[in-house]
Amino acid sequence: MKKPHYEVTAGIILKKEKVLIALRPKAGHFGGLWEFPGGKRKDEESLEACLAREINEELGIHISVDKPFMVVKQSYPEFHITLHAFLCTHLRGDPKPIGCEDFRWVKIGKLNSFSFPEADKKIVEALAYI
Repeated sequence: MKKPHYEVTAGIILKKEKVLIALRPKAGHFGGLWEFPGGKRKDEESLEACLAREINEELGIHISVDKPFMVVKQSYPEFHITLHAFLCTHLRGDPKPIGCEDFRWVKIGKLNSFSFPEADKKIVEALAYI
């Protein structure tokens, strides 16, 4: 049986030398791990629109999706993903844990002290070079 494939987005939201990360809900895939916020693209939705929608749904903030950062292809036991990470700017709103357990603004050099799913780990590694 063929595993499903999902197009997902992640926002690298930078503010004063820190990046915003969110704690995934305990129930579900990768529960209790940290991630760069974002989510699955709906049919016919652009990647940028998906990311802005997901960030607003999860954290209640508005962002501008500025430019692509990297694309990560990752296979997991139940599915495959193509993760499109974008550099973003926080426009307005104070983050609230609406669709996540918690959030943090973290210095890029401190990201390694948090546990991330495999696809997000690749973003952490790449961020060390910006």
